[in-house]
Amino acid sequence: MPRTRISRRASRQRDAVTQLLGELGEFHSAQQIHALLGDRGVRMGLSTTYRILQRLTEGGDVSVVYGRGHEAMYRWCGPESHCHLVCRVCLHTVEVPESTLVAHAVDLARQYDFLEIESTIEVLGICRDCAVQQD
Repeated sequence: MPRTRISRRASRQRDAVTQLLGELGEFHSAQQIHALLGDRGVRMGLSTTYRILQRLTEGGDVSVVYGRGHEAMYRWCGPESHCHLVCRVCLHTVEVPESTLVAHAVDLARQYDFLEIESTIEVLGICRDCAVQQD
């Protein structure tokens, strides 16, 4: 019987993370997600938050990019294949159809005699709004 209770709790926690990510439009760190969940009264350890995010990432519903000092940042994206353009300052994100960039990556890999090609493409830069504010 305790196993069932643990399973329901884990499911509620996963549902809370999934719901929050569905409401957030940009990438957020696990610490930020954990804090936002706490603000909503969802109690779970930070390590649980990391585990849930890892499982969602492995399942293909959550994308992860490494920004700000190589910190993992998470965003709900769903299973459709795409790449991201991400602002390093504000984390504004634009989804780009994967075929647009992957075709170039495959051509490049073939040019250098790479086989069994897989690619994950995330482009980090500074959006126009942040660039204007920095001037």
